Amino acid sequence: MVSGKPRCCDTALLACAQEESFKVLSGRMGYFWENETGTAEVGEELTIPAGIRHTFFSADPEQPLEFEVTLRPAVCAAHTQMLCCSLAINRCH
Repeated sequence: MVSGKPRCCDTALLACAQEESFKVLSGRMGYFWENETGTAEVGEELTIPAGIRHTFFSADPEQPLEFEVTLRPAVCAAHTQMLCCSLAINRCH
């Protein structure tokens, strides 16, 4: 279990008007939303309702985090671009 939101992820995202699902393909995903923190292992899927502030990060510095994202409905391309940019900028070292 992750003890709290890591410093490198100080800016939680706000989802557009769409649900987001993340399926972990490799590594371990740490997450923070509302007042909940935790980790997801390979094969697990997290679903975040629309409008929930959230962020996620690699919880295992030894393995790269790979995941699949599904957006429902897929209406907000700008949010997806922001997500990709924030992942690149807020990487945990």
